[in-house]
Amino acid sequence: MMSQTLAHLAMKWLRPFALSLLMMLCAMMARPSHADAPSFAANGMVVDKTTTYLLDTVLYTIKLDNTAGTADALDVTFTDRLPYGVEIQLFSLDGIPQLLTLLTDGMYIGTIPKGTSRTVTILGVVSNMPTRPASASYVNQASWTYRYRPSPGAPKVNASFSTNSVTTNIIRLETTMSIVNVALAPILNLGTEMTFTTKIANTGNINTSGTTLLNLIPVGALYVAGSTKMNGVTLPDIVLAGPFVLGGSVNSPGRPAGQINAGEEATIVFKATALILPAINLAVIDADGGGPVLPLNLRGSVQNATTDLAITITNGVNSVTPGTNTTYTIAVKNNGPTTVDSVNVVDNFPATLGNPVWTPSTGTYNAGTGDWTGLTLASGQTVTLTLVAKVAPLALVNVVNTVIVSPPSGVGDSNTANNTASDTDTLTFVADLG
Repeated sequence: MMSQTLAHLAMKWLRPFALSLLMMLCAMMARPSHADAPSFAANGMVVDKTTTYLLDTVLYTIKLDNTAGTADALDVTFTDRLPYGVEIQLFSLDGIPQLLTLLTDGMYIGTIPKGTSRTVTILGVVSNMPTRPASASYVNQASWTYRYRPSPGAPKVNASFSTNSVTTNIIRLETTMSIVNVALAPILNLGTEMTFTTKIANTGNINTSGTTLLNLIPVGALYVAGSTKMNGVTLPDIVLAGPFVLGGSVNSPGRPAGQINAGEEATIVFKATALILPAINLAVIDADGGGPVLPLNLRGSVQNATTDLAITITNGVNSVTPGTNTTYTIAVKNNGPTTVDSVNVVDNFPATLGNPVWTPSTGTYNAGTGDWTGLTLASGQTVTLTLVAKVAPLALVNVVNTVIVSPPSGVGDSNTANNTASDTDTLTFVADLG
């Protein structure tokens, strides 16, 4: 009897708990097996071009696409901080213009129901070019914050989304100019011949196409006919003026006309004689038909020591025999900071040598004038000139061969002490026992 009473009391006491447990199980079975949430498309941003230039426009289109979502996106607030160098011009939502300040401060869109999308368009103008070491490109990415309910009646959950990044490259040409005169005097004298050098370097990520240079004859100077070279190659003049007075294509070495490859540069050199002071050179570079780089000016009073040429000569022996050949190696090294495209090597050929044969390691050597052209002698590099000559059969004095090197006209040499070298050999006579 006692056991039946205890069992009855236990059932009476556990019944409410069992009923609650049953109700919880029923509620769980009725609830969806997953939480609902918005789902935005991963590649929602596109840009209308991959390459641009200064003052060009770029159009960004961003689709807030919730068509795959299972919940409404609530309180959506959109933000896009455009990359440096791109300034906003127009900003719209589904074709309706918006206040420009809302782009960076945050534009409240509101609700994007599941299964729907909204579209933001941004028109920007390229106003500034990224400078090194920054990459020559504009990378843009948009984002937005929102809230949603994972189930009906559930508290709102905060969330955010960032679009894919889109990149637009810009052609970045950087130009340097220098002027050098023969005397390297503090102030150029009238009548002094000057060498003008313009280097156009492509420091961007893409090759150029259609690049041109407009370079008028320097104000206050008289152009030296036939003196213009591009990458060491002489260019034909236009009548008596330089080849770029009306504009012309420029390219890096070995590239088609108008093409400067990324990481390469075009070098243009010409000469002019000072008539008045100061002499002013003006160059305008158009990178790719999209507008020129800002003009660059240099006055003729600017001085730059350009090179330090050193010369050596040896035939590897201390004594020679009359009537036999001897071989000299003449080496010219550029100890200066910049490249030279020609040198002048004069050999004060002694009367004790004859039948000379000259062989340059590169370029073309004219023994009559001493001009050694067709070079690209960069800083730290050396070129050699081989001379094979016959010692005179009747030679009676030591053979002394002296060479002198000098830079091209219009280029100074900061150290003339190493511009001369000599090789001296005594004579060894062979007895004629016949």
